[in-house]
Order: sequence, then C-alpha cells, then structure tokens
Amino acid sequence: MILETEWKGFPSGTKAAAAGGVTTLVDMPLNNFPSTVPRETLELKLKAVESRIYVDVSFWGGLVPENTFNKSAREDLLQAGVLGLKGSMNSYDKQKSY
Repeated sequence: MILETEWKGFPSGTKAAAAGGVTTLVDMPLNNFPSTVPRETLELKLKAVESRIYVDVSFWGGLVPENTFNKSAREDLLQAGVLGLKGSMNSYDKQKSY
C-alpha cells in the first residue's frame, strides 16, 4: 500500500489496513517523496504519523550511493529508529520520488 498522497495518507491507509485485518505497515524508503534517506525525513514522517494511525507503523531507511560509504549518515538513520536499510544502486535525488 503506497501512502504518499493526502487522500491515501497514514490516517486513511492505516484505517483501511485495520479494517482488513492488517496490524502493521512498514514504509518503504525510496517509493515516496520525500525519500527516507536523511534522518530529517524520518523525523518528518514520524511527526506525520503521531496520533494519526490505527495500526503499528515502522520505517525502512534508504541506502543509496550517496550514503553507502558514509558511515555516520547510515548510523544516524539507524539510531533515529529505522528498522534497517533498503539498498538501491540508483542515484539519489532528493527532489525525485523513488
């Protein structure tokens, strides 16, 4: 389920998931805008789901060429609470929706 538009955002998406018996959704890091590559984006998403969800929600962090060899950037995402990192060898453009 892609929850990137307001009409199908976290409130309606998680409510639909609960109605269908789904108890957990995990956000994919590169499938929406903004992509969950920097810690700041994760913090925006965490704030967006606060008090607006009906099932458990977690987030993957994006592993792209720009942070693959940047240990502190990867550790920053992991310490911020992502479940793990999803790798992609495509170039990361923060203005582009993956």
